[in-house]
Order: sequence, then structure tokens, then C-alpha cells
Amino acid sequence: ASTSKNLEAKSDWIRLNLLLKYGGIWVDASSIGISSFDDCLQEAIDSPTGVLQVSLSSKEEPVKVYENWFVVAPPHNPLIKEWLRLFEEVLARNIVDLSALDAYLEGKFIEYSAVKVKLGDSKRFYLKCYLTETLVSRETGLKPVAVIADDRRVDVHHDVKWEDWNKIALMYCLKHDGKMKVPIV
Repeated sequence: ASTSKNLEAKSDWIRLNLLLKYGGIWVDASSIGISSFDDCLQEAIDSPTGVLQVSLSSKEEPVKVYENWFVVAPPHNPLIKEWLRLFEEVLARNIVDLSALDAYLEGKFIEYSAVKVKLGDSKRFYLKCYLTETLVSRETGLKPVAVIADDRRVDVHHDVKWEDWNKIALMYCLKHDGKMKVPIV
């Protein structure tokens, strides 16, 4: 595996460990908040699992994939614990390619074929963290409450150059009458 893939897996591992131990809100630095975190916290508190995440899946899609760049969770949460357990199990096997990952997970999870189709071949190995949560959620029934793409509460801009972030922030300020309730992170 390349160094960048190892670093990505390490950052995912750190994120899950911190959320399990301390709880709180994990927001990637490339995120721009346009409303208060209070609503997200309340949604998480009111949900059966206590976890809130973003999903770019539509409401109708039977297999939901949850993003890990925005996660709200209390400390010692059962979903985060199981997610971390499976993620560590996959990392400990030092799986270096997609076919080995597929072979391992197909042997463990009956629903793996439905989940792997959702992530596709090009992203599945890179998104091991997403993959492991989706499998744990389907196996245990522990699902986060999700801000779904259909809700239009989230806009996602992938592959944005650093110098363009200021333009995007300005666009959101103008769109919301200059009132950014949450500072740019």
C-alpha cells in the first residue's frame, strides 16, 4: 500500500478512537459550516444510536453509505465501538489490494456484495472506513441518523483547490445574507 493510503487509514483510525473515547463532533478542516451545531447535536441526542452523520445516498437507496468527515457521537458509543473494531480488524490483516479485501469481507458478511456495489471498484479500497461502518450498521442494526443528500442541507465540493475555498465561503455568506452561524473551519 502506498504511504498516502497508510496515512488516510491512520487518520480514520485516530478519528474513530477519539470519538469512541471522548465523543463530540468531528468535522474535517475542509468543511464550511452554514448553521449551528446545536441542531446536529440535538438530532444525535434524539436518535436511537446517538450518532449523526452525512450520507450522500438518497432516501430511497437501500444501502446507505455514511461519510466520516462529519460525525457527531457521544463517548463510548456502541456503533463507533463496533465500527472501530471491524476497521482495526481489516487494518490488522495488512490487506494491500481490492481483491484481498473483497475476499476477506465476502467471507465474513452475507450482505457484502450489495455493499461493495454501492462503493464501486474505484473507491472501495480507499474508503475502507466507510465500508466497515456500512457493514457494521447492516449487521448490528446500529445506524446513525443521517443528513441525507436529498435534504439539501449539505453541499459537497470535492477536489477543490485551496485558493478556491475563500470563494466558496463567500458564496455561502452571500447565499445566507452574510450570516455564517458557524465560523469557517
